[in-house]
Amino acid sequence: KIELPYLYYCGYTVKLNGKEIKNHESKNGFVEVEINESGKIEVDYTGTKIEKAGMIISALGLIGCMGYLLANKKKAT
Repeated sequence: KIELPYLYYCGYTVKLNGKEIKNHESKNGFVEVEINESGKIEVDYTGTKIEKAGMIISALGLIGCMGYLLANKKKAT
């Protein structure tokens, strides 16, 4: 087991030699992985599915507001 110096949040992707491995929270609140071979460990925060869905909804809402404002501006002139 290796404890990585990242505070644990859902959404981390950990790869060992290019292969994705499972991670979990250690008793100290950090990201922990179990490995059985040596190699290069890569850690990326990719986000959760809910976080990605929230970003898409926010972007669509922003685009909708901008479209509404532009449409009203054209009607006023």
